[in-house]
This record gives sequence, structure tokens and C-alpha cells, in this order.
Amino acid sequence: MRISHLKWEITMRPLWLKVAATLIFFVFFGIGMRGSLGLHPIEKDDAVISANNFVNSLTMNGVFSLKDALADRSNFEIDIDIDKTISRYGFQSSSDAVSQYLGHSIGNMSPFAAMIDSTAPNDFLKNNPPNVVFIMMESMSNYYLDLHSPTLNLLGTLETVLPDCYLFRNFLSCRNGTIHSLEGLMVNTPLTPISQSKYMGKSLESSVALPFIKNGYETSFVTGAKLGWRNLDKYIVKQYFQHAEGSATILAKVPAASKGEWGVFDEFMFDRIMQLISNTHGKPQFVFAFSTTNHTPYELPETYKPFPVFIPDSIRKVLRCDQTIATKNLTNYQYANDCLGRFIKHIKESPLGENTIVVATGDHNSLALFDFTDSHLLQKLSVPLVIYVPEKYRKGKFDPNRFGSHKDIFPTIFNLALQNTAYLKSGNNLLTNDSSDVFYAVNDFKVGMNSKGCVIADDKPLLYRWGEGKTLIPVTDRNSPELNSLIKKTKAHAASLTVFIQNELSPIK
Repeated sequence: MRISHLKWEITMRPLWLKVAATLIFFVFFGIGMRGSLGLHPIEKDDAVISANNFVNSLTMNGVFSLKDALADRSNFEIDIDIDKTISRYGFQSSSDAVSQYLGHSIGNMSPFAAMIDSTAPNDFLKNNPPNVVFIMMESMSNYYLDLHSPTLNLLGTLETVLPDCYLFRNFLSCRNGTIHSLEGLMVNTPLTPISQSKYMGKSLESSVALPFIKNGYETSFVTGAKLGWRNLDKYIVKQYFQHAEGSATILAKVPAASKGEWGVFDEFMFDRIMQLISNTHGKPQFVFAFSTTNHTPYELPETYKPFPVFIPDSIRKVLRCDQTIATKNLTNYQYANDCLGRFIKHIKESPLGENTIVVATGDHNSLALFDFTDSHLLQKLSVPLVIYVPEKYRKGKFDPNRFGSHKDIFPTIFNLALQNTAYLKSGNNLLTNDSSDVFYAVNDFKVGMNSKGCVIADDKPLLYRWGEGKTLIPVTDRNSPELNSLIKKTKAHAASLTVFIQNELSPIK
């Protein structure tokens, strides 16, 4: 049998044509190698193309996977030496640190067992478990809320629902980076990122999804980002989340969904959450969500019609960036808040409004527009906490002046939603009748704030008291009992959570 061969020959006689063809070839070759025309080239987080992890594992070649694994192991080492931690924070033992943190002696009790608290028995919650939706909003600045006005609208629809919510403003993020705050909220860890360490496959008893699993909830993680970012596709399912969904799933499940550089736009993420809590199959739902739209390069869906964003001279004069960038930043902030507001409004006006708790906070503040001095640490580090609770689930006392941080969110949620359930005491229930002196905030596991002032609990601590307008004034007298007590509390909190996680990660327990 004879097989014919066709011989193709392309001739380009002019030299300029040969040069042009060569340049065009290399341009397209470079684009093909990069795999993207956006800000970022194709990366490992683009490998998640399916709900099937086996299929996703086939998208990267072995050499690249090995190189990536070795890089993560080298760059994201997690130290599990408990003795070193105790020494670094200045305590005698784990029991000493936990006793200081809890405010009472734990005696001969295991320090790790002593950190487990429990919600009260409650027949109503037993028979009527509410849905719970928690949203970590990208760069949800607390300071920006003070700039809101009719002509500089930074809230959108959120403004109409805030009167029906609890709003905490004296509130700090646990860390100042997205993955660190995400893991700090999800598994209460000061040690991050575990998702890129050799402990990535370790399930932690400190996971906030575990108490819901024990109460028969269906647990889901939803983000507009690519699920492969920071190995979330592999990590989340190990932390007692039965479902983990990213941009690929939302684009497939939500009609007309579209995306920008960092993932699916927020409104479509909220649409997907509505689908999940509307189709419950008879089970209460817990959804942990993470938004992405309020991030550079500040893209928005073409269908969004912004509220007015006019920057007055008083703000324009103190901007640290170009006014065009500032306008885009503030418009994206408005969009994210508008999406959150529309979601809460939709919940309230539907049957879900009777049995769905919605909680939202920022992963960290945005530092894109303004410089902050040490006297404005609250403004620099704070994020708002918004809690919508249906009337029949409301209990305890709401005091908007209480100080708190990410550590307090899930102790508050557990006590609102779950009955007779054990959980890690990572912080305080913000809706109790306790005195406001009990409440304090922690950022980056070294900055402490309460109603008396602020401390930075380093080797050489810095102390501040409150002045007018929530500004901080340095304290030269280091014998302040109240602020020294806050230093001890801040260090004890950091040490206690660290050794708890180190014990969890230890191969021998």
C-alpha cells in the first residue's frame, strides 16, 4: 500500500516579510507558553477543571508537580515544637499559657482538653437548626464605612439592611493576608499556610465545620476564586467540608455567570450560595464562603451600574495613589457591599429569612488608598463584622462598642446556632451578657486592643491608651495594670492556640 505525501513549501522572498513572520511566530509562541492574556500566566491553581480530583491531578505534568511540591515544602515549613513556642511567649508550660488565656487555673486537666468549650442545651435549636452562611469578604475595610455618603456611596444595598443586623466596628482581622485569615478563621491556626505545607492532608479538630457535621449539617465551602489557589481543592475537603466549589463550579451552575482576573464576580458566588441553601434535601446548611472581586485590577461585570462615587477634596488630598485608581477601588468596594446587601435582603424577604443566619467580615483591611500612623492602628487593622440573625434565634446582649476579632466569630455563631455542642474556645461569644471589659481583639497574634487601649506584645512591648476619635496615645508609664494585663492576655491567646494546633499536627499525641 502506498501512502502519498503532500509537500508544502512556503516561500517568502522579501526579507522584511521573513522578519515579520518570525516575530509574529515568537509572539504567538510566547502567548501559548504563558497560557493567558491577563495579568497572570497559567499557574497550578488553573489545574482545577473538574469536580473530580483525579481528573485535576492529570492536568499538570510530573516534573512540574514535583518542583512545586518541593518549593512548597521549602517555603512553607510549619514548626510544631511546643516547647519552643512556650519559651518564646514566656510561659512555664502549656498549662500555664492556657490558664492565663482562660483566666483561671486548669489544675491537672490537659491544656488541650481545657480549651474545649460547649454550647448550652436548647430544645428549640435541637428541633429548629438554622442555616448558617459565613462570608469572608475580600478587603472589606472598616475605615471605608466612615467615608460613605450619598455622593460617595460605598454601601449600595447593604445600607438598607444594616439596621436589621448587628454591626461591630471595634473589630480586627486575625491576620493581614488572605490565606492567613482564611486558615485562621477556618481552623483557628496561628501557623499558616498549612494548606501548602506537608500537613495539608491533616484533618484538624479545630475546624469550624466539625461542630456542624456533628449536628447533622451539610457543609460547603464556596469561593469565586480558582479552587486550586493555595491547594484549597485538596485542603478544604480534609477540614470536614463535604463540598468545595470554586469558579469552575459556579460558572457551570449559575446561568450568565462571568469572571474577572481573580475569579467569578461576587454576585454569582452569592447566587450559588442561594442555590445551596434553597436545595437542602432536609438538612440544615453551613456554608463558608470567600469572595474575590474587591481586588486589583478592580474589574466589575459589564452589567453592574454603580451608585455615585465622587471623591471630595478632603479625601483626595490624603490619597496615596492616583485618583483614577482610588475611584476604581472604592467602586469595587461598593460593588462587593452591594452584592452582600442584596444577598441579605433576598434572604430576609424569602422563607429562608426565618431560619438563616448570615455573618460577614473582611479578610483584612485595604491599605491601597491611605497611609495610617501608629495613632490610627484601629483604622489600619480593622474590618467590620456584620451579623444577620432572624428574630426567633436572637439571644444575649448586643453591645456595638465591644472589642473583638476573628477569634470571636465562630464562638458567637456556635452559641447562636448549635445546642449542647463542643467547640474550640478560640475567643468570646460577642452576644453574651458579660461586661464589656471581658472583650478584646487580637491582630497578627501580637496586637491587642480593648476598651482601655492597645498593646503590641513584642519583646519590647508598646502601650497606648485611647484619645479622642479612636486615636491612640503612647503610654510612657509601663506600670499600667490594665495594659499589662492585655499584654499577658494577647500572648496567652497566641501561645494557647499555637500549641493546640501544634499538638494536632504532631504525629504522636
